[in-house]
Amino acid sequence: MSVSDTHRTGWHRRRRWLTAGLAVVSSTAAVIVLGAGPALAVHDEAFQLDGDVSHLTTTNVGGVTQPFDWDSFFDSAGSPIQSSFPDASVPGFTASGFDRDFVVNANGSYNTSDSTTYTQGSKDILNISSGWVCTASNNVTNKGDIQNDYAVAYTDPNTHQQFLYFALERNSNSGDANVAFWFLQDPTANCSTANGTTAWTGNHEDGDILIVSAFTGGGAVSTINAYRWNGGANGSLGTTPVASGVDCRTTPSPPSDNACATANTQNITTPWLTNNNGKTTGLGHTLLPGEFFEGGINLTNTGLAGRCFNTFVGDTRSSQSLSATLFDFARGTLGECHSTTTTTPTPGAGSSTEIPAKAQVTTSDSATINGPQLLRQLPDRRRADQHEDADRRGQPGHRYIGPAHHHPHGGRQILLAGGLLGRQRERGTAVERSGQRDESIRVLHHHPEDPDPDHVLRNL
Repeated sequence: MSVSDTHRTGWHRRRRWLTAGLAVVSSTAAVIVLGAGPALAVHDEAFQLDGDVSHLTTTNVGGVTQPFDWDSFFDSAGSPIQSSFPDASVPGFTASGFDRDFVVNANGSYNTSDSTTYTQGSKDILNISSGWVCTASNNVTNKGDIQNDYAVAYTDPNTHQQFLYFALERNSNSGDANVAFWFLQDPTANCSTANGTTAWTGNHEDGDILIVSAFTGGGAVSTINAYRWNGGANGSLGTTPVASGVDCRTTPSPPSDNACATANTQNITTPWLTNNNGKTTGLGHTLLPGEFFEGGINLTNTGLAGRCFNTFVGDTRSSQSLSATLFDFARGTLGECHSTTTTTPTPGAGSSTEIPAKAQVTTSDSATINGPQLLRQLPDRRRADQHEDADRRGQPGHRYIGPAHHHPHGGRQILLAGGLLGRQRERGTAVERSGQRDESIRVLHHHPEDPDPDHVLRNL
């Protein structure tokens, strides 16, 4: 069972106003791409890519000090340190997410089962809901068993270039490893094995990112490539990398890589619980060489900025091939975007009076009928109102409360209400009671182009 700790916000916010009837809706979404500055390397920003999780091992790449690492964002439980973003303690960072992919038994021992593994030919080249299937397993290989994965999003405060950083921990360093990260825009992309083997929900969106890398048991990263999903659910994964790189420790001069990754070359300590060296012996806070992997990508330079990456999925795989067999996965929520909705009352057509905030307002072009009644057309109402009023006076099942008259926007209206009462003549569009509309009264609006404009209700 996977336990997720999430924290989210938008990178940049914009406000759109949509006016419909009485509502003005404002929506905020992190989809603004501000002007790009000079090309920046992925690891000469504010985040350390040095093969550990501690901010105390400060790095300096390209003449810039990187003060932040994974323990700047997650506490000993893997919960977010920042209650919201932006946060002055980590300037430029806009979102974070942590996913724990193992369970501890009640007696404190490590549970060897894994409820989040791929099955039935799941492939990265397939759409999510139609090509990915999850199942629970008790025999995930140690070197392919993910313990935790996490991600953060960052926007350079000066250049406004956008970056993603990601990491995972695996259970054993017994052999080389092939790993990948998906960054998905669909927040519904998920899979639960509570009821057995299950297909994933959600679909790809144009611009989803797959980042594939390989590293050795000793902690050396050979390559990292990023691929773009083109189109939506019926689209396909591009086969040409949009970004490539090598180990972040191999720093070009000046730094210019759009993607890089690295792994730990010595034992490292994590504030949060993890497991190493097999499923039964290593529960604690230590990772052996080659059990920790991290990387980053410059989204702006690769043409992938300005999207709402809400979901990240780390996985282990048989190779770096795009059609590789997929093993374990850990799915977390990054939550790049969120939205809020506010409603502001506005005056109706032809009115100059603002509607109070707590008013109950009903608009309709139909009649509310109490009891079985029939709507039928009558002869021209331009004859005397008194004649028609007399015909309807006192009839059961309805009340005729107003003669036909011209509507200010064209056509004519007849006011109708249910009940057994005599004629009541009343001009206007409704009856007010205690500041609220009487819901039993409706107005029939007739379009002026109707050849027979008169309508009335009569009892069946």
